Amino acid sequence: DSAAVPAESLETVRSLQPPGNAHLSRAEMPSGSTTHASDEPVQPSYVTLWQLRTGVWWLGWIWGVGMALVAARMVCAQILVEAFRWRGDTLRHGRVVCRVRDIASRLGVRRGVWLTEAAGLRAPVAFGCFRPTVVLPTAFAERFEPAEQDAILAHELAHLAGADPAWQLLADIVSAVLWWHPLVWLARRNLRSSNEIVADEVSLIVPNGPDLLAGCLVKLGREMRSPRGLAWLGVEGGGFRSELGRRVERLLSLGNRTRPARSSKRIAAVKTTLTAALALIAWVGTAWVHPQA
Repeated sequence: DSAAVPAESLETVRSLQPPGNAHLSRAEMPSGSTTHASDEPVQPSYVTLWQLRTGVWWLGWIWGVGMALVAARMVCAQILVEAFRWRGDTLRHGRVVCRVRDIASRLGVRRGVWLTEAAGLRAPVAFGCFRPTVVLPTAFAERFEPAEQDAILAHELAHLAGADPAWQLLADIVSAVLWWHPLVWLARRNLRSSNEIVADEVSLIVPNGPDLLAGCLVKLGREMRSPRGLAWLGVEGGGFRSELGRRVERLLSLGNRTRPARSSKRIAAVKTTLTAALALIAWVGTAWVHPQA
């Protein structure tokens, strides 16, 4: 039989027990006492909590690095485009300037449009959220007939009338923040394609505009078959050639229509709806994540 342990000794052992442990381990129990399996101390899962925190930090670093790379690429593209505004020569061809003013007033462009021309550019470019700018290739007036110039200028000014640079900037910001979400990039691509479709249809304000613009696109696509220099800075960026066939087909299918199919209010409503849908998609994609206790 085991000897009885005095009550004073048990009280002394309990007073020396570390806080938070309800029982002593087998090695710390006095000789002759008995233990049970339920008396074993339960250690908290510190390793699991450390692994969780480490995983969260790694995910944060990956997201931050990806966002920085995507944002840097977009910022470089904006800086390169803005360089045309300051390094390009101001367009002084009187007839082209008059055409731009006339078409801009018909499209409702209230702010003045800055016209420049650049030697390293083959396709016209329209940009500028706060300072609308249209950059034309060198010898634009000599390369295209007056009617073709009107069709091209109507397309470029349509981007400014519809605030496409601002919408594209918003899409770039969302794409940089949610770069890991494939639906964001799909929505961004569809936004660019929709902007091009609307701008192509605005050529209807010019007599025989769709056919003239289709011919100009074919001519530009032929020149850009082997791009060099800054030829990729077209209205659709790197996807200009891949969309060329579909755009020409849509332009030729417009037929004898004499006015754009969509009003400016309807276009604004559609873009607002697409932006709200993009935000909803981003929220749904992350709503399932819950913080761990």
